[in-house]
Amino acid sequence: MQHLRLALRMFGGADEAVRKLLDGTGLCQRDIEDPHLELPASALLTICDNVADMLGQDWFLNLPILWSTDAHSELGLAMRASPDFRVAIDVMSEFAHCRWPIIHLERRDDPRNIIISIGLLIAASQQNRQFAMCVAFLSFQSIAKSILAHGVDAIRYEFEGAPPPYVARLSELFSGKIFWGHDRAAIVIPRDLALQASPMASPTLFTALVKELRKISAAKGQPQPLISRKVSVTLDNVTSGRLDATDVAQTIGISRRTLERRLRAEGTSFRQLSNESLKQRIESALLDPSLTAENMAENLGFHDASSLLRASRRLLGASLSQLRRKARAGQSAA
Repeated sequence: MQHLRLALRMFGGADEAVRKLLDGTGLCQRDIEDPHLELPASALLTICDNVADMLGQDWFLNLPILWSTDAHSELGLAMRASPDFRVAIDVMSEFAHCRWPIIHLERRDDPRNIIISIGLLIAASQQNRQFAMCVAFLSFQSIAKSILAHGVDAIRYEFEGAPPPYVARLSELFSGKIFWGHDRAAIVIPRDLALQASPMASPTLFTALVKELRKISAAKGQPQPLISRKVSVTLDNVTSGRLDATDVAQTIGISRRTLERRLRAEGTSFRQLSNESLKQRIESALLDPSLTAENMAENLGFHDASSLLRASRRLLGASLSQLRRKARAGQSAA
């Protein structure tokens, strides 16, 4: 959310511009100002599309604040307060999901390099995939520059797919080497950089920040195995209707049979994950007083309000009216 609020500054708070920016997300200016709002990935991608339509695909290149060290809260601070660059990479590897829940990292160390592969857990257009990887790579570079006294230009940034139209402008922002056409995005860090001490190293601050990151991680739940996490993220970011197991399997890029087999191996099922997601969507919809039961039923993929009521009782143990009163009481208390 910090990134979005920072980006909104470029519009100078103009109501019409912000309205266009948020079009299709179901959000308004007041929602964005809520410090407790957790922005769904679907809304973030819609906002990115809206900005690109208004300003062009390279819009984010005019907003270096998006990848500055100021924009990365506890994660970025903990990395910079680490004793050395290797520990900073360890922190990123363990806690990146706290800051970027839609991104999956895989780390591999070989005799010469530390390799961080990066992928998205949700379906996104090529335009938005490139935007996400560009900001992720530039963010890592900003933190690397704040730690390393030398060697930043030896880090490789490997992008998947063909370069975007703005590749020339993008290249000027990288000190390291960038390459295109890879099957998967990755950051390749020479191991001989790892032991450089951070000039901001602070044992007290580092310990406090890691403790806070562990709290955030625990609040979000233990990181799920990859397929379970992909299914959950895909289901949680549905904006209208519902997806069945076949739809989700196609989105992830595997067969339904493979999806069900791998979920069983991880100790869960599609039905269980789907029910958990539906519970969250019902609870979220109840916070909007303008939505009738019929509106909610349509948005959530039910035939009618009575079907939604039965699902509400089955999943949440209460009627919609009871749940709405509880939700309003919670908002008043807050």
